[in-house]
Order: sequence, then structure tokens, then C-alpha cells
Amino acid sequence: MNTSHRTAYLENDRIFPLLIKMGAPAAVGMLVNALYNIVDTIFVGQGVGPLAIAALSIVFPT
Repeated sequence: MNTSHRTAYLENDRIFPLLIKMGAPAAVGMLVNALYNIVDTIFVGQGVGPLAIAALSIVFPT
């Protein structure tokens, strides 16, 4: 499959469907990453305490 055939939809399709098609995986990935950080913080906070949450905030600032 050549490159022009794989990217032809970028030239021909409408903007909104392309935005949904290409933006949805990125949005799902960011949601999963945020959920992982929240769950990790809860587990560390329950297991170790507030100092561990502070350490997580320094190590993973997002």
C-alpha cells in the first residue's frame, strides 16, 4: 500500500469526522493515563501516607 493511498482520506474527507476519528484515540489515552494516576495516588496514600503522595506529586507532576 503506497503512502498516497493511505493519506488520501486527509484530503477528501470532511473535517469533523476526521477530527473525531483521529482525536478519539488520543482523548481515550489521556483519560486512561489520568485515571491511572488517580488510582495510583489512592493506593499509595492508603498504603504509605501523605508523604508518599507528596513524593508522587514531585515525581509525576501531571
